[in-house]
Amino acid sequence: MSKIMKSISLVLLLVDDFTNRIITDSSVCVYTEEGRQASIRKSEGYHIFCDLQQDPVRICVESPIYQKMVVELPLSYGEEVNRIRMIPAAGYPITAGATCIRGKLRQGSRLLIFFPEQKKNYKLLYDYNPKKQGKEISLFQQDGICLEGKTLCIKNKEYQEFFKILRQQDEICRMEQPLKKEYKKIGTLVYSVHEAYANQDGSIYLPVRMHSEELKKCFWTISSNGEETSGSWELMPGKENWITEDFQIKKEEA
Repeated sequence: MSKIMKSISLVLLLVDDFTNRIITDSSVCVYTEEGRQASIRKSEGYHIFCDLQQDPVRICVESPIYQKMVVELPLSYGEEVNRIRMIPAAGYPITAGATCIRGKLRQGSRLLIFFPEQKKNYKLLYDYNPKKQGKEISLFQQDGICLEGKTLCIKNKEYQEFFKILRQQDEICRMEQPLKKEYKKIGTLVYSVHEAYANQDGSIYLPVRMHSEELKKCFWTISSNGEETSGSWELMPGKENWITEDFQIKKEEA
């Protein structure tokens, strides 16, 4: 009896964007958008696709507690692991010391927030010039988190930009796109970003980890159909922080 040999086309690893932990939950469904070919699930959290023909391929990830993700990836034939960060949905169980942001926005709107006073922010190891460094940026980080798939914000006194990390090798990170501006090592900070998307009815839900019982200032950006609105909020732990129609925050008991 002859063996059927399969060729690995793509390897995925799902990461909880709130806890930074690898997702091993069996309720998560991973499949190709075309043909709905399901992944081969491994106990360590890996999802493997074999003998895919389309390159690049669109992958769908669904779960009761995470937002549905659809990503387009090139076939890597097992040479690289693609990390997909899963964003919590409204059914996600948040832990003590956390809070959440809720509201109604335009369908598909993206909400991004970061805390300017967070202790474990990141720093540039070298000056960044988009013409010289392109998609590569070197970061100093203390938390040891793998940043692949993570959205960050780079900020100095004049500019700020959001960007996503695709690959990381020690301190060298490869971004999805080059940054638009130059940034000097001195006077520039890089922040971890919390993000969420408004679903089909416009509802948005974003859990946020809080490390104190006091009001905590965050900077926010909402992008929709190419337009951006930005500002700052003060969030309260133990409350549901609701976004109002004029993009203010009202607090209600969780």
